[in-house]
Amino acid sequence: MADDTPGDPLPASPRGWDAHREAQIDAWARTTPEQRLQWLEEAIQFAYEAGAIVPRGVGDGRAGNVGRRTVP
Repeated sequence: MADDTPGDPLPASPRGWDAHREAQIDAWARTTPEQRLQWLEEAIQFAYEAGAIVPRGVGDGRAGNVGRRTVP
């Protein structure tokens, strides 16, 4: 049923914070570079949609654009 291919869920829930942290690190290590890039792109898109970051050049002082110089 479950093999060690990237993206498969862990077989059992870890017990305790340290075990959970180790399980998360193991799961991340099993992902492919393509899966990591896809996750990053989705996280960035989510941040834009949530207003946590703004596109470069907007310059309204919100998070993600503070201290950046914009090109006219």
